[in-house]
Amino acid sequence: MNECKKCNGRLAYTIFDRHADANISVDCWDCLSELNYKDNVSANLSRLLRNASPEKLAQLLSSYFVEKMHLEREGDLSRLENMIESKELNNVLALCSAYIG
Repeated sequence: MNECKKCNGRLAYTIFDRHADANISVDCWDCLSELNYKDNVSANLSRLLRNASPEKLAQLLSSYFVEKMHLEREGDLSRLENMIESKELNNVLALCSAYIG
């Protein structure tokens, strides 16, 4: 999400309410609508990907994850390789979750 000019990505901003004679926090509808849009696109993509084969999905996910980890760790994939060789599925899934987010 791009940095919001109203709330700076905090999903709310403060304005002065002259009736209450105090500052109040107001939801940033620009950011909330952007989040809602992303959630809708994600849900629609999820419904579409249910028809893909597990092999294709695994290939797509692993390619994305390896590329992202390669960029962030400047080519060092040894930690991932060790987990793969020792078949530590739970650790690999946790690492994928951390990198993909």
